[in-house]
Amino acid sequence: SGVASLPLEDKLYAFGKVGISNTTLEDSASQGFAGAAISQHKTGISTGLGIQYDVTAATGIQGGFDFYPEGDAKSISSSVNLWYLAGVFKF
Repeated sequence: SGVASLPLEDKLYAFGKVGISNTTLEDSASQGFAGAAISQHKTGISTGLGIQYDVTAATGIQGGFDFYPEGDAKSISSSVNLWYLAGVFKF
C-alpha cells in the first residue's frame, strides 16, 4: 500500500492511502430460518483518509476512515467502512 501526506500546520498532517485488500464475508442462516450459508472472498482496492498530530517527535495521534470492498458481482455487493483512532510510536 502507499501513503501520501500533506502538512496542514506544524505537527498536523492530512494523509491518504491506497492498497490492496483481501476480504472474506461469511454468514449462515439462524436457527429456525431457511437459507444457505454465504461465504465470499474478494480482493480489491482499499482506500483511506485521515489526520495525524505529532505530540512529540516520537509519538502522535492518528484518526481516519478506511474503505474495504466486499462481496462479488454475482450476488452481494457491499463495503466495510472503518473509523479508527490510534497511537503512533516512531522508533
